[in-house]
Amino acid sequence: MMNLVSTACRAAEENGARKVKRLTVDVGEMTGILPKYLFHYFPEASKGTLCEGAELVVNEIEILVTCASCGQDYHPDISNDRCCPFCKGTAGKIKSGRELMVSDIEVS
Repeated sequence: MMNLVSTACRAAEENGARKVKRLTVDVGEMTGILPKYLFHYFPEASKGTLCEGAELVVNEIEILVTCASCGQDYHPDISNDRCCPFCKGTAGKIKSGRELMVSDIEVS
């Protein structure tokens, strides 16, 4: 959380902002980070910074895999044994779900 706040403050300062009004963060399912903890620790992490008092918005990004066998995109989960539901392939390339980044900053 401290790194996200630091990143947002640095970007705001570089653009001449006086205050961050809203901070939007993308959190991938594979990061293991639970949004409830971001909301819990944000007020303390932002205390005394341009982000203090800002609204925190968290976008949860699902894991999306492109199957190496058939090329279809799918969400691996328990219901499909983490295999491609189209061809039952087990190899693939992760397309999304590892993100942890500031995606938008609204400033004044």
